[in-house]
Amino acid sequence: AFLAGLKIYGREWKKVANCIPTRTSAQIRSHAQKYFAKLSKENLRQKMLVGEDRCSSCPSTSAATYAAASSDTNPSLLMSGRSMSS
Repeated sequence: AFLAGLKIYGREWKKVANCIPTRTSAQIRSHAQKYFAKLSKENLRQKMLVGEDRCSSCPSTSAATYAAASSDTNPSLLMSGRSMSS
C-alpha cells in the first residue's frame, strides 16, 4: 500500500497516509525515510559490485599503478619496472 500511495501521490505524506488507514502521516514519513535510505544503500552497494566486476577483468598491472608513478619517471621504463632514479 505504501508503494502504491507513493506512486500516486509522490511525497505528499498526508495523502499517502490516507491510503493506509492504520498509519499516521508521521509514521508514513518515518517509513519513507527508512525506505529511501535502504534504496540508497542498495544502489551504492550495486555500484560497488559493478566496479569490482570491472576491476576483476583488468590485467594485474593496473592503470592506477602507472598513474601513481612520479613525474620524473621515464614512461618507457615503466614496463620494465625501473625508474630513472634506480
